[in-house]
Amino acid sequence: MNSPKCSCSFLMALLLGALTISLCSQDAAAQGTRAKPRGDKGAGRTPVRPGEKPLPPTPGNEIGTILKFKPAKEADQEKGVSGHLTVKPFEKGAKVLRLAVLKPNDDGEGGVIVKVGEYTFDLEDLSDVFWKGLYCTAGWGYQDESARIKVKELRLLTLDTIDVVGKVEAIEDELVIIRAVPRDGNDWPHLEAMNKAKPQAAGAKPKPIRKIKMKLKLIDDVSKLMDDMKEEATLSYFEPGQEVHAKVVFSTKTGMLIQMSPPIDESKIQERQPEEPPPPREQQPKTRGGGRRASGG
Repeated sequence: MNSPKCSCSFLMALLLGALTISLCSQDAAAQGTRAKPRGDKGAGRTPVRPGEKPLPPTPGNEIGTILKFKPAKEADQEKGVSGHLTVKPFEKGAKVLRLAVLKPNDDGEGGVIVKVGEYTFDLEDLSDVFWKGLYCTAGWGYQDESARIKVKELRLLTLDTIDVVGKVEAIEDELVIIRAVPRDGNDWPHLEAMNKAKPQAAGAKPKPIRKIKMKLKLIDDVSKLMDDMKEEATLSYFEPGQEVHAKVVFSTKTGMLIQMSPPIDESKIQERQPEEPPPPREQQPKTRGGGRRASGG
């Protein structure tokens, strides 16, 4: 027969075991509640890896200057890649854009399009137009939207022009050197972007627009020279010290001369236009046979 002392010890052990199980159950339930709170706004979201950012919209357009063009290695050339173009955006703090430049296919389709105004370059050597420092707008997209690693490709490169007024400083072979400012009264785009990043103090006078010395190269089938009558001219028409209006693709190194002329007075052009000759007089119809009509008798 068991003693009363043993029975009490057994009952105490049972009670302690039941209490431990109850406490463990409550703790697990509390943890489950913390893991999935009610109304969690993150429910159903696609997980984002640490440091991964959403992709920018495509196609995109970046305004800036050309930094460099690097031809592709032979292995990449065989895959249809001519090289990589690096563009530095005007916007301060924006990341440099590196773009793959693709070759056209065997049918001559695809590949990059390079334009200035309405003229499209027929490119055999991309280094002919990918000059360091040229103003441009780079239109790009992803080579394969579904790829795990997104490769940005250049689709359209527009060489951006700006109208300037200034004076010829020198003429060297096919190179014209002028010192000028933008005609519209605004600052140079690359300097304007820098000034926006450093706002002036209230009441401060605006800084005068800086005259910049530019080396400009003439481009076959693109550059156009005119005299003061808007007639076609040659480079020998211009001389140092002459005031000119020009349309250029600006570069911090060597830019492109698109159009140049002295200031044009439209009223003088109209005065020199020859008067149009008077319209021809209507001739009287001749009678058949060439003689006079017979009079009635």
